Amino acid sequence: MGQIIVALLKQVFSKGVSKLWDNKDVAWLYIRTLFWTYRTKQIRFSLSYLFRIKIPGTNSYLLVLNRRIANQLQPVGGVYKRYGDDKLFESWSFVPDSQANGLGVDHTSDCDLRFRVKGKY
Repeated sequence: MGQIIVALLKQVFSKGVSKLWDNKDVAWLYIRTLFWTYRTKQIRFSLSYLFRIKIPGTNSYLLVLNRRIANQLQPVGGVYKRYGDDKLFESWSFVPDSQANGLGVDHTSDCDLRFRVKGKY
């Protein structure tokens, strides 16, 4: 019975160490945001999505005109919007995106998920 438990613990430990090693960069970033470097710094988030639509029979993909930048093509997609209650964002002390750090906020980008928060959040 004891050998079975030791073998099981070995397997669990080795898989855990393997997963930790595979994600060492993310784990290190998490530790730095929680305790050190990035805890008090403003971190910018821009949450968006893209669709890759291949045109049948070719090696080309569908592009559309950009609404903000004239004569620029881009893949189909855009930024996610936030709807409803902003209490979670306010508890993080979020700062909407500004012209200096990205795109300015106007009536079409008012509820975009582009914002800055302190690293600890």
